[in-house]
Amino acid sequence: MIKKFGKHSNSLINLKKSFFLENDFHVASQQKIASIYSKQEKRLQCKACGKKLIGTNDLIKLGVGYEICPNCSHLNGVFDDSNEYCMQVYSDSEGSDYSKNYQSNDISTFNSRISSIYLPKAEFLLSSLKEIGEVPELINYFDFGAGSGYFISALQRSGIEKISGSEVSLTQVRQGEKYLGKNILKHHEMEDTIHLLSTIKADVVSMIGVLEHLQEPLEALAALKKNPHVKYLYYSVPMFGLSVMIETLRDDIFHRHLQGGHTHLYTNESIEIMEQGFKFKPVSEWHFGSDMMDLYRFITVSLKKQDASEKLIKYAENIFAKTLDNIQFEIDKNQMGSETHRLVKVK
Repeated sequence: MIKKFGKHSNSLINLKKSFFLENDFHVASQQKIASIYSKQEKRLQCKACGKKLIGTNDLIKLGVGYEICPNCSHLNGVFDDSNEYCMQVYSDSEGSDYSKNYQSNDISTFNSRISSIYLPKAEFLLSSLKEIGEVPELINYFDFGAGSGYFISALQRSGIEKISGSEVSLTQVRQGEKYLGKNILKHHEMEDTIHLLSTIKADVVSMIGVLEHLQEPLEALAALKKNPHVKYLYYSVPMFGLSVMIETLRDDIFHRHLQGGHTHLYTNESIEIMEQGFKFKPVSEWHFGSDMMDLYRFITVSLKKQDASEKLIKYAENIFAKTLDNIQFEIDKNQMGSETHRLVKVK
């Protein structure tokens, strides 16, 4: 199986400057969502393996409990992703609130996000397909949960023409249409998820940062498994690792990883058990994370809150500028980073 580790962090830090500069705004937003989430019914089954949860709190963060699944080690929020919760997070106001984290106000920002984040994802997918004898330009692709069409555009720039996608946020679809045209990216309702996944006519379905947001991820994977057209699934998911531990240090600094739409996180074991359950065959995996960027952000924002001198803050920034990627690479090599990408053969 093809394995890849690590990714440079400079471009991501530049795109996430708001997390450094507008910390209090993001904290208020995450606290609002946590309040909504904590009012839902209890979660009874693991999101990754479907087994019954015990109901213990292994971790409490922002007033929300989380349980490590005794069967697969998946980290589950103790509350359910109800229709009410998902509507308020993803669909209310046409998804405009949630889409703020992914908006590009002009073509330059749109292109920058594609080049720094999505082109490497597209290149990894296409090189993996080539390694197993596929001709990427000759097969069909569908990007589910496509947002504003960043990954679609990245594939197009990589020579792929047979590509389309769908997104639940009408705001993001309208934004994507400005850059992609009106025939590539479509809007779908949340309740159409299973039907859409079971009827897609594509060789490759991609879900970049999507599976963790679905109400019923196992039902979604089952729909893909039954779909006679789908040969491969390319997906990325957030992982239960160092970033979560860093976020437990302070509630007044924005929690990028385990908050908002991320009510559960994967582990290497939960992914393995999940894929084995559907008899998916792993083709390639790419492990990289933003854990050290999160530590860097927590330290510098904390120093500013403590009215530290600019000289001290610059000193801390210089330390991370010289060591961040090297330390993160070691975390990634041990498959403990905050994110993973995987290509699996569905059939």
